Parts: sequence; structure tokens; C-alpha cells
Amino acid sequence: MRAHLDTVTNVVTLITCGVIVAFLSQTYLQRSTEATPQIFQKGDQMPAVAGVDLRDANQTLFVVVRESCRFCTESMPLYKKLSELVQNPPYKNKLQIAILTPDPQPDARKYLLTHEVQVNKVASIGPDQLRALRITGTPTLILTRRTGFIEGVWRGKLSADGERSLLQALGIQS
Repeated sequence: MRAHLDTVTNVVTLITCGVIVAFLSQTYLQRSTEATPQIFQKGDQMPAVAGVDLRDANQTLFVVVRESCRFCTESMPLYKKLSELVQNPPYKNKLQIAILTPDPQPDARKYLLTHEVQVNKVASIGPDQLRALRITGTPTLILTRRTGFIEGVWRGKLSADGERSLLQALGIQS
């Protein structure tokens, strides 16, 4: 009787483990095969962003940052340099910078001013807008033409080569 009870217990345990493994496998496999938004690439069309008119300049650099992002903070010297450039000829009216952030707009402006980054356009965007823009992390930079076509996408804290690539795409001599 004891051996029969042990056998039944082992069978029930194996079935239970099998069901758990099947459930977890299905959950994780389904999650990994779901259509995740692909990062924009050169030539894609940028969706409209409320408060940003691409016709205001030949190029628009969307900079997606959040205050709690360490790499965003480490990238602030580059963003400061860019914000200073666009305020003066020859880049004034040729290039605009639009900061997009999941942070509340007043907090974002304070964060930017703390790092001496001065831009006219700061838009607070929610999770749905981030997904629509295919933003999966910060910092992300998206360079568009006046027509809305994307010229380049950079993700994360840029290396020296990444910064050179960005400056070259902007037509800025480093």
C-alpha cells in the first residue's frame, strides 16, 4: 500500500511539474515571439509628435530622456553642446531639438536646466506614445528631415564614434 501511495504521489508531482513547465514555456515563448516594435531606421517615416512641427527647421533631433536614466545624465554635456549650437547661426532655424520624456514636463525642464540644456520644445509623453514612437529605452535620439523621414537613430550613451556619427548627420564639424 505504501509503495502504491508513493507511486501515485510521484505521478501527480510529475504531472503538476509538467503543467507548470508547459504554462511557463508558453507564457515566455509567446511573450518573446510577440511583435515587438522595431527601432526606426533611416528612411522610415516619423509619426507626428504633439507640439513639434517638423516644418520649423530643416532637421529635427528628437532626444528621448528621463531624469532617472544614468546614461541620459552622462549624455547631458553633448545635449548642452547641441542646444547651444542651435541657438546661433548657421544652425539656427536649420536644426531644432525636441526633448521627449516620460517625466512630467516641469520636472523635465528643471532637469534640463540643471544641466544647462536649453531647448524650446519639451514634450511629456506617456507609455502609449513611447510605444508608438518605438522607444524601448533612454536615451534615444532620432534625427528627421522636414519631410518626416528619419535620417538616423542612436540609442544609449554615445561613444566617441557615435557622437561623430551624430554630428556628421547634423552637418556639424566636431
